[in-house]
Amino acid sequence: MGSFLLALLFLLTFAVQAPLREVATGRGGRAWVWLIAYLAGCVAIVVYLVARYGAILLLPAGFFAAVFTGVDLVARRRKLHRSIGHRIAGAAGISLLLPAMLCLFHPDMLAYSFVLWGLVLLYFVSRMPLVRAHGAVRKDPAAAPGWRMKLFWTQVALLVLLGVAIATRLIAPWVLVAYLPGVVASLLPVRGLTNPQLGTREAIILVWFLAWLVVGFHLGAFDGLLG
Repeated sequence: MGSFLLALLFLLTFAVQAPLREVATGRGGRAWVWLIAYLAGCVAIVVYLVARYGAILLLPAGFFAAVFTGVDLVARRRKLHRSIGHRIAGAAGISLLLPAMLCLFHPDMLAYSFVLWGLVLLYFVSRMPLVRAHGAVRKDPAAAPGWRMKLFWTQVALLVLLGVAIATRLIAPWVLVAYLPGVVASLLPVRGLTNPQLGTREAIILVWFLAWLVVGFHLGAFDGLLG
């Protein structure tokens, strides 16, 4: 139950980004409803985990998450959120949440948590070019071939990094399966996709990715450190 709630909390922190963008740009409306609903879900899960498992350290973690959210809002209002530094910092902050919480419940798995953080961060960074390509191609369809090559080489770099990690026995070979849907989706044409369609597809791919991590953790096959 605890692992399921951790994964759900992680998904909510990802889902809250969409209404957060709308609110930050002044287009509230229904976005406020979703933002409040997602944040309420996060708070409810944290309260349950603290009460049920005594995970007191989730409280300062929640504080830092709130600080990060505030910084993100300010950056968006000042139009600084599109910088690559802000995007990577945001991905690092979001991706750190799940392994940090895992370490809270399993202090003996600190090394595993760092490996998990690296894998999740790598996933988010590998998805960034696709979102940028979608926006660029919608504005200028002629840019599609150039972005297709950028996406191709991004996925090649991703697979090379994973290959090195597998070769050095840092991760299990089957971890590749978690990334495959994202790799395939990045090689498909982005032209013609609406924002909701792209968002739905990315959400499904994220659920697949997290499912492999959670299932692998319980089965013991995805041990992170194999040596």
